[in-house]
Amino acid sequence: MGLIWPEDAHDDKAALRARLAFAEQEVRTLYARIVTAEQEAVYARDAWGFAMDRIRALQCQRQESDDRLTKFGKRPAKHCVSTQLVGYLDMDARIMSVEVDEIKKDVEKERNISSQMTIKHARMEK
Repeated sequence: MGLIWPEDAHDDKAALRARLAFAEQEVRTLYARIVTAEQEAVYARDAWGFAMDRIRALQCQRQESDDRLTKFGKRPAKHCVSTQLVGYLDMDARIMSVEVDEIKKDVEKERNISSQMTIKHARMEK
């Protein structure tokens, strides 16, 4: 059944049915957006965890390399490539953490909007 807009309705019941149908459609749309935002938050958290694990592994590798160089009497370079790589990965992890926080805020906003629409929907059904 297509939507009947209140402007086109000829009686109060039709107008209320149209408003109710529109509200139901909006609730479904908002729910779908919430589900998508929650999935994105999960993906971002997983990516952040992977990046943090990779940073730890690279730090261990760097430490082992530094230990080997020290053992042979050579001092590691001040700005060696592994240190820069770890720095880049750390920066990426921090960016992902900020993105996760932003997605969490978006999910909370969508939940608030959805709950407001649910309340409006319940009021219209009365």
